[in-house]
Amino acid sequence: MKILIRNSDNVVIYAQSDLLLDEEAHGKGWRDPNFNLQNATLADADLPENWQGAVWSYSNGVWAVVDAAAHTEYTAQKKATEDAAALELSKTTGIEILGVMCSATKTDQSGLSAVALGVTLARMAGQTFPDTKFEFENGNSLVVTNANFDTIYAAWMPFRQSFFTP
Repeated sequence: MKILIRNSDNVVIYAQSDLLLDEEAHGKGWRDPNFNLQNATLADADLPENWQGAVWSYSNGVWAVVDAAAHTEYTAQKKATEDAAALELSKTTGIEILGVMCSATKTDQSGLSAVALGVTLARMAGQTFPDTKFEFENGNSLVVTNANFDTIYAAWMPFRQSFFTP
């Protein structure tokens, strides 16, 4: 990766594969007249993990964080974003119940809550809940019966609830 290093303090301002430096720094679709051959240098380097412009310096092949507060904030934000994405993926992937991967999204919760109400009302009326094919948001389906409902709900509800644990 090409990096643009500010000569005064070795802080890396840009990193881009097509970075150029002459009368000004530029790349595909952008220009920065604040940097030129007199005040900046181009180098090739592998970027460190969590690299961010104007937060790292590079000198003699060594990277160093020069703005610890910005680096800590960026790293925390990146982790929070990754954690949120993993959580959403987990909701969509779901939990295996009766051999079926059952997602646990908001839409699934609304649907299963309606089924739970139907089962409860049928049982209160002394009736048998009719078999119902439930389509989960992840594309899988499961036939919910009066006989298997308690098993399904006992597994699915704690899984769904786990996404809201403080």
